[in-house]
Amino acid sequence: MAGIKKKYIVFTAKILFAAVMMYVIVKDVNFREIIRAIQHPNNRICIYAGFFLLVPNLYMQWFRWHYLIGLLKKDISPKETLFSFLGGMAGGFITPGRIGEVSRYLFLPAVDPLQAAGMVILDKAYAAVPIIAVGIWGLVLMLMYIFSYNIFLSIPLVTAAVLISFMAVLLFSRPCWIRTIIYNISLIFPYRDKAKRFMKCFDLLSIVHARNMLLYSLILYSIYIAQFILFAHAFQPMVLTTSLTATVTTMFVKTLLPISFADIGIREGAAVYFFTQFNVTKVTAFNSSILLFAVNVLVPSVLGLVVIIFYRNTRRETQ
Repeated sequence: MAGIKKKYIVFTAKILFAAVMMYVIVKDVNFREIIRAIQHPNNRICIYAGFFLLVPNLYMQWFRWHYLIGLLKKDISPKETLFSFLGGMAGGFITPGRIGEVSRYLFLPAVDPLQAAGMVILDKAYAAVPIIAVGIWGLVLMLMYIFSYNIFLSIPLVTAAVLISFMAVLLFSRPCWIRTIIYNISLIFPYRDKAKRFMKCFDLLSIVHARNMLLYSLILYSIYIAQFILFAHAFQPMVLTTSLTATVTTMFVKTLLPISFADIGIREGAAVYFFTQFNVTKVTAFNSSILLFAVNVLVPSVLGLVVIIFYRNTRRETQ
């Protein structure tokens, strides 16, 4: 009971944190300007294009998930993995960093739940690689710009970015290295049998599989960034390098700070800060980030909720 009570307290705290963050941002930006900009965008075609990219976005997310689960169960059907993916989207909506997507395993009764949960973690880990490897460069460029490209600051920043991006890609292109790290950590904790089942995911993941996952993750990341840029350009014309630097940096910081409900407030606050460094209005930054949330998180989560309801009704009928 104490554990459940603690979870509710943490969950409530994260909702309150998100609400406070959004209140501060909206109050600072001016709510009327936000609504006015949404009603009369500078370029509606960019908004439509961003919405349309949800289709390849969801397809790549599902395809990557189907690819991973196929390593555990080769004869699994696309329908099963699609239901699992969408069901997990609803679980991810209410958790920081979308960690609730681990619930995907609940919709795969024919697969070892611990191994399926391990595959979800792998899926999320590979999704984070391009965010880190590319995002660190956005942060470096942002800092260099803020400090007028000071040579004494630029050299260590670029060196750090090279090392971080290189190590991230190298580590995840060698799944055996990750397995060794996790295995050594697991020796500290009990339940080693469960750890062995979990680590089977890494045994199934070859170097070829790892490189494919990196490629799929990079494609998916590119779609996210394209959507973000399109939404930003919908409200205000700007140089492409400006929107690109601000968006990759926002995604990077948001990923490093998964501390609020559905990342609400963190994403918008980061967008407002980084976009305004390039003299982009706060309204543009806020609206582009909130549209990204609505399209890529809210809409799929609603679809996932429908899947959960359908799944429960189907199970009741078969029992």
